[in-house]
Amino acid sequence: MAGAVRRTVRCPDCGLQVEVPEGVGIGERFECPNCAGIFLRVVDAGGGAWLAEQVHVVTCPACEREIELPPGARAGDVVSCCGADWPLTYAFGSYALER
Repeated sequence: MAGAVRRTVRCPDCGLQVEVPEGVGIGERFECPNCAGIFLRVVDAGGGAWLAEQVHVVTCPACEREIELPPGARAGDVVSCCGADWPLTYAFGSYALER
């Protein structure tokens, strides 16, 4: 589309400006094209500006469903899925659910 505004946000992990994919709006997430497995959520910073916040995602060990962690999640927290409770771990810069 001619004249379409391209929005960019700064990835809080790698620090680079990344283009927000077409169709992604406030409150939605997308994967940083520069970081492996880093998801970003678009946040309204006011005054028409957009920011990105990192979204932590883990996979259920039983069903392999993707689970978005709440802000402030920490290693040792418990995440429930498939009728089971899974301890949250953090190692090598990423979260995981322990079997």
